[in-house]
Amino acid sequence: PGLYFTVQPTGARSWSVRYRHAGKPRKLTLGSYDPERLGLLEARELARAALKRVDAGEDPAGEKKVARERAAVEAD
Repeated sequence: PGLYFTVQPTGARSWSVRYRHAGKPRKLTLGSYDPERLGLLEARELARAALKRVDAGEDPAGEKKVARERAAVEAD
């Protein structure tokens, strides 16, 4: 549940999963589509793992955003 495939107008393709955290809809991009490295089976596994974290009360998309912001601050 929640796993979907996105094709951008540029042709870029990626896997994402949607879920709710604290009553709000959230989206976590799992990665770019690559049949050899991130195909359907791998995307399903990543989505299941993310949803298990959500069930445990975590917010995977929020954590990814915080990590990205920290990396940007450290780079400066």
